[in-house]
Amino acid sequence: MTRQQSGSAVAIGLVAIALATGRTPIRMMAVAPEVTVTKNDAARRVETSLEVATRGLGSDFDFRRFIGQARAAHAFSPRQALLLRGLVGVGTGNLPPQRRFYLGGMGTLRGYALKQFGGDHTVLTTAEYWLYPRSPWPGLVFFYDGGTAWDRGQPRAGWKHDVGAGLDWPGGGRGYVRLDVGFPLNREPSNRRAYVTGFIRFPF
Repeated sequence: MTRQQSGSAVAIGLVAIALATGRTPIRMMAVAPEVTVTKNDAARRVETSLEVATRGLGSDFDFRRFIGQARAAHAFSPRQALLLRGLVGVGTGNLPPQRRFYLGGMGTLRGYALKQFGGDHTVLTTAEYWLYPRSPWPGLVFFYDGGTAWDRGQPRAGWKHDVGAGLDWPGGGRGYVRLDVGFPLNREPSNRRAYVTGFIRFPF
């Protein structure tokens, strides 16, 4: 559903509910709505999801897993933009290893090793400032990541954060090649001074 009001557009919807039986966990995805608000040069999006697994319905596990995520973007000019993201994850019950929350690597804490921190609870924030040079130059991205992951009832690892820069080609946030270099701000003895992450997206 989309509403247009005072120069803004509001989209509210529900993702389809998917249930799986047998030896896989019972999953109920996006039982809360997704909301997208667009106004002038700014956009905001809120997403939530809930997974439910129970032995009574044929699963090998019994747990609940909730994720709430908010994104915001603001364009200062046709070639400059700020992107913000916040995520909260909460798991309860017998959470299997593959459904725990992990931080470290691309999409989370880019200045730390892959899945370096894990737990059944997590908080993550990211901020990216984009600069779009004229083609054929790649887009420049400066970023900050911060977050923590912990197990309920256990000592917390504390807030971990990093800064870095990246290239997005051909730019504009729709590039086919992305390369980031992240630097940990509270580096542990096992950490390198910098981590490189990236991906290639094929234009199908």
